[in-house]
Amino acid sequence: MQLLLKENEKMRRNEEKRTKTLIELVEAVKVMQSDQRELIDVVKSSLQRQPLVDMASIENTPPTIPEGYGIDDNVVRDIQRVTNGPGNFAAHLTQKMNPELIWIGTTQTTIQLYGGGNSAKRNCVR
Repeated sequence: MQLLLKENEKMRRNEEKRTKTLIELVEAVKVMQSDQRELIDVVKSSLQRQPLVDMASIENTPPTIPEGYGIDDNVVRDIQRVTNGPGNFAAHLTQKMNPELIWIGTTQTTIQLYGGGNSAKRNCVR
């Protein structure tokens, strides 16, 4: 009989612990839901005050590429076909868009950086 009473008491204590833990979890969920509602209200009010994007200004925005600097899609694809990497593509694209940087009169002049490791980099003009 003593053994049954001890087991019953032990089960009752375990059940009280589970109930207490469950109550704490329910309270924590309520707090989280309240915080979530407050956060949603803050976001809604900030969006109502100021829209993220003004579609009218986007639709009325003029092209951002100045005349004379536009390149046809086919030209860009041709440049991409002859290049072997992003840096090489950028170099070819720069040469195509700004030939005045590469050719002066009939003499080709380029500025390149040479060096690596312990040697100092130096500007070389050809």
